[in-house]
Amino acid sequence: MAYLGQSINTGEVEYNTGSRDPLPAGVYSLVVVRSQQKDTKKKDGVFVEVEFDITAPDGFTRRKFWDTFNIMNPSAEATRIGLEQLGKLAKAAGIPVLQDDQELLNAEVQAEIYIGKDNNGTPRNRVSGYYPMGVEVKAFKEQVKAKAGGQPAASQPAGAARPAAAAASAGGPSWRKPVA
Repeated sequence: MAYLGQSINTGEVEYNTGSRDPLPAGVYSLVVVRSQQKDTKKKDGVFVEVEFDITAPDGFTRRKFWDTFNIMNPSAEATRIGLEQLGKLAKAAGIPVLQDDQELLNAEVQAEIYIGKDNNGTPRNRVSGYYPMGVEVKAFKEQVKAKAGGQPAASQPAGAARPAAAAASAGGPSWRKPVA
């Protein structure tokens, strides 16, 4: 038994009434508080789970948000998309070359979030894009589109193809740190 050094009057403590409902669609300011690599359920791939604290807008600042990024998957397309999305998060955070998911810790970004559905048809938040802090997202998107001549920007971030090729030639995925 451990003495607390004080008494807690549980009659003054309110039950947690935090919502588990999806966030309304919109732009949110986020800070990365945790990043962790995990095996897929089938143990045939790896994804990065990033946990964010919402810092704005007011009314949502006590909420968390999670996003996942496939970085190794039997589907080359799933891997490509996961690495691309992780690259977009890093770019929005001002990280020119991401080598370790832990480099994302304390990064501040904006995310445009919408409500999609998971595999069971349950409403779930999804990210349509990550953006640098301090930009007005709608204007930023229009600028990027105009610079690209009205065409969508290249879908693969710089260096995304190289890690996959390097991984294949080195006998392991490039995102794994060498074991000393």
